[in-house]
Amino acid sequence: MKKYVILLALILIFLMMTGCQKQDAQKDSTSDGTNSSSTAAEDETVIGKIDETEDMMKIDTKYGTLKFPAKWKDEVDVSISEDEPYTVSFVTKGTDKEIFSLHFGGGEGYLLGTLPLNGENIEVFVEDAELDAKSKDFDKLCEIQEDVNVILNRLTEDYAFSVGGASKPTEASEDVYAIKTAQATLYYPSRWKDKVEIKEKGNAVAFFSKDVEVFELQFGGKDGFSVGTYDGKDLRLVTFDFNDYKDDKARFEELCTMQEDANTILLYLADDSKFVAA
Repeated sequence: MKKYVILLALILIFLMMTGCQKQDAQKDSTSDGTNSSSTAAEDETVIGKIDETEDMMKIDTKYGTLKFPAKWKDEVDVSISEDEPYTVSFVTKGTDKEIFSLHFGGGEGYLLGTLPLNGENIEVFVEDAELDAKSKDFDKLCEIQEDVNVILNRLTEDYAFSVGGASKPTEASEDVYAIKTAQATLYYPSRWKDKVEIKEKGNAVAFFSKDVEVFELQFGGKDGFSVGTYDGKDLRLVTFDFNDYKDDKARFEELCTMQEDANTILLYLADDSKFVAA
């Protein structure tokens, strides 16, 4: 089953997965989103304060202020769980239907990067809920999920957030290898050179590990999520889930790492004059 998720390179983001429901964020909040009665001691879920400035909702957390587009203020509620891991959840307004969550210091989902705080580097993960493709709100919910990019962009600007927790390899000949395609030259970690097969199909470049499709880059496609443009064409990333390999931990983790390493491709594309980040 194909899953569409977000990948982050520079100001973009990576990946997603399964959802866990949180308590309704609206139940104990006032009209401006501030917590009216609930405390961490009374309830495991507390409400983040939300203000609107510069077309952004501001969500105060123990790890800093998260900024999210204010255009969604009538579509989402935000709740904070102070249990471990510290979790900020975005749910459909007036319901407990999760759209996505950010986990600080651990948790489910995929690593986005690290946030420096009091001499420590706090790992930040994103977990996207499985959306119902038949829902009339499917496209809108996908757009809300994609706007986690805004949060990450602002974290990078405001708190020196480090994307992926790693910098771009400096020696291409040793750390990455060039993949020349009809669309562009892509650079991918050399450790996967003998384990990944590249298949070009139309405007797409697909990465396979044996018979498993790991991810796909579409130049001018319509699937997945936009990560920018290349030579004027919408560049989109499509990723896939690996639930069939959950029982084989080593294989599952290998596939996930191969998928996360799509960030390396985007990091190198940032040096290509034809690429414009989203």
